[in-house]
Order: sequence, then C-alpha cells, then structure tokens
Amino acid sequence: MAKVVHLTSVHDRHDVRIYDKQLMTISKFYETKLIVADGLGYSNGDIEIIDVGKPANRFLRIFCSTWLVFLYAFKERASIYQFHDPELMAVGLLLKGLGFKVVYDMHENTDLQILEKLWLPVWIRRPMSYSFSLFEKVCCRFYDAILVPQYKMVDKYSLEGKTVPILNFPKTRSSSSPELKSSRFEIIYSGSMSDARGFRNMLYTMEHLVQLDDRYNLNLAGRLSSEQRLQIENSIACDNIKILGYLSRDALYRVYSECSIGLILFNNVGQYGMAYALKLFEYMENSLTIILPDFGDWVDFNEENEVGICVDTTNTAKIASEIVSLADDVIVNIGKKNRSLLLDKFNWDSEGNKLLDLYGGMNR
Repeated sequence: MAKVVHLTSVHDRHDVRIYDKQLMTISKFYETKLIVADGLGYSNGDIEIIDVGKPANRFLRIFCSTWLVFLYAFKERASIYQFHDPELMAVGLLLKGLGFKVVYDMHENTDLQILEKLWLPVWIRRPMSYSFSLFEKVCCRFYDAILVPQYKMVDKYSLEGKTVPILNFPKTRSSSSPELKSSRFEIIYSGSMSDARGFRNMLYTMEHLVQLDDRYNLNLAGRLSSEQRLQIENSIACDNIKILGYLSRDALYRVYSECSIGLILFNNVGQYGMAYALKLFEYMENSLTIILPDFGDWVDFNEENEVGICVDTTNTAKIASEIVSLADDVIVNIGKKNRSLLLDKFNWDSEGNKLLDLYGGMNR
C-alpha cells in the first residue's frame, strides 16, 4: 500500500480540513500519517500522528519546527507528501528535489492575509506581501499539485496549470430537525475572531439587538484574545454574549442544534470577499438562516442559493433591525432549504473523490 504523509507546523492535529476530511478519506486507500508540531505527543489512533514538539514562540516555529518537520518527513520515504502551511514551502522544495511527489494545500490567500497581520508594522506589510507572493509563485512551479479551497484561487494560480479546487464542504452528519430550533433568539458565530472577520461588527450588532429585544443571545464558538474578552465585558450586550471558546466538533454541533441564525459579518478586506468559507457550509448543514456580507462572492452565492440575507456588515443598527424583522416561518423555511441544498450540492464526498483521483494519477 502506498504511503501518504501530511505535514503541518501550525494547524491543530484534528483540524477539520486536514484530519476529519482529507486524512480520514484517504486512509481507506493509503497508509496515512500526519506530522505535527503541537507538543501533544505521538498518537496511533485512526491516523498515526508524529509530533516534533511545540515551539516556544513564532520565531522557533518558523526556523526550528520547520526543519524538524522535514527530518521526520524524510524518514518516512512516502510516495506523496502534502503540506498545509506556507512556512513549509521550503520543506516542499527539498522533498521535491529529493525525488518525492509533493502537494501544497493552500488553506488561505497568505499574501492577502499578511496585509491584515496586526503584529507586523504597517510599513512592512505591503512589501512583505508582494515578496511572499513572488516566492510562492516560484515554489508552486515545482510542486506536483496545488490544492485551493476557493474557486477564485484557481484563477489566481492558473499559470501553474496544476491547481485543484478542494472546497471546504462539510462531511455531513445528522443534525437537529430543521423545524424552528429551541429558540429563534439563539445566534452563533464559529471560527477565528478578529476585526477583519467581523468581531466588532458582531459586538455592535448585539448592542443594537438587545435594545430592540433582549431575548437574543450570541454564541461565540472560537478562541478570543484577552482584549476581545475585555471589550465584551465592557459592552452593554455582555449578558447576552456566551463565550464558548474553542469547541470539539461534537460540542460545536450541539450548539448549532440550539441556534437558528448564523453570522458572517466579515469586513471587505484581504481575502474576505471570497464566499466558500467552512462556516458557511456548516451553518447550512445545521439548518441556520445566514446573515452574510453584501460584497464580493457572497452576493452571487446568495443570489443563486438564497441562504439568508446580505447586509452591509458595518451598518450594525440595520443588521439588528433585519434580524428582528425575520419572521419565524422565514427562518424555518430558509433553514430547511439550506440543509437540503447542502446535502444535494455542497457535501464533502465530491471533494474527497477529487483528492483520491489526484493521488491516483500521481501514483501511476
């Protein structure tokens, strides 16, 4: 049986895209291993996980963990290596130079993300973004395949001629009935939180919302910074915001089962005009009505699929008013349609088959 090894120095070992979808799909047909740098140790469950140890800081992660990942990867002598972090691009080049098949799974538009990195001085972001983009395009010419989670990214890397869209559709599981959930007043946001991803937009929306109807609650499922927690504590909506932290998949889906509305209030910066975010499809899978941006691909996606309401994500008073004005039967009907649409059109099976086809072609 051919061996496939996935590499990450940044992502969680149980990252949904890497572990739950890709590795669990290919493990039925390949000897499959995952090399991580999280400090949680070796594991030999459904997938063998090799841990190179957690670095103490970002500098050590980039300059030490990267090379430890390479050394452990090289020991495996795999048929195919797939890496998931831009800081492993040099590792990919080394493995390719040693004669191995290499796939780069590009989770994000990193050059655009650099422009939003608050820990970088403003003056350096644009030249760093440009330099990274050039380096990435050169590296991509040497890899055997490039995987992207958005159709728009296929166009961006079309010159490479080997880009495959593996979209963030969910692996479907049973969920609550799409009848009106335990309360129309339970709202959720799941995922990473930042101002670019709409943290302040959600906070200000809740401040308007509780003044219109104090029965509404916002469930925040994801990691918050100490500064974000302080902003919530000082908000008039504090009592109506539930800080849930990072949740396991099972725990997250239990919260989904109690909610009726999902928020995506990204700002129009960087890559956030692209619509195929994992949370969008998880909301659909769990029969939620979705409040989503009125810019970029989101508009076309909603016009085609009618998954919810497009809003100006900075006009938080109007967003609150739109939510209050949603009738119960509208929430129920959109939720029903969203789950049905996801099961028919946006499920992981098609994407998993594309990945298996790619590997099969590389092993011929």
